[in-house]
Amino acid sequence: MWPLLLSVSMAGTWMGADFVPSGRGDAAWVASEETGENLLAETNGLTRPPLTIWGGFGGDRHGWMFGISATQWTTTQYIGQQQTRSHRGAIRISADHRRAFRQQKPDTLIPWVHFGLFGTIPTAIERSSGYTSEEQEAMDTVAKTARQEIGGIGIRAGTGIEFGLTENIYPGVRYSIVTHQNRAASDEAGVSVHTMTWTEGAITIRFVL
Repeated sequence: MWPLLLSVSMAGTWMGADFVPSGRGDAAWVASEETGENLLAETNGLTRPPLTIWGGFGGDRHGWMFGISATQWTTTQYIGQQQTRSHRGAIRISADHRRAFRQQKPDTLIPWVHFGLFGTIPTAIERSSGYTSEEQEAMDTVAKTARQEIGGIGIRAGTGIEFGLTENIYPGVRYSIVTHQNRAASDEAGVSVHTMTWTEGAITIRFVL
């Protein structure tokens, strides 16, 4: 406990980036039409692009990293006096704790492990000035289904290694196991829970400011 508290008191600002290359699995996922029509869910790639930027703080052994990304699309159609609007959006938030096994310094290989949480906050709207009350109720159900598809929570854990290029630049690699889950509920189908687990390799770089 004391080393963890000491690392907080000696924390500096971190900024970094992770790059996850696409592979055969990504191509097969798209080819099998598993992406869904909204394109904003965790496994679809728009909200979680290959290159992600994060910021945080840490000391020699412990660090905290936080990331946020957002994606949205809106289509508005005008037919005479009628206006129809369709919207989908997602805000993805992540937080990771990292524990290094060596002091960070130049010309040193630094192995580390990490554990993190992430979640996606969904938005979806279907509105039209020309809908009847029954039609609007049906489109509200469509929007609810879209929010359930986009939203979700997950955890990830893994290990990595960095090299101290200078006192402020640390390139490296990371390998993690990721689990994501979302829920869908309806009066007809009840509650369904979709869980997916995959491994993720990344090229990383961390800057100590």
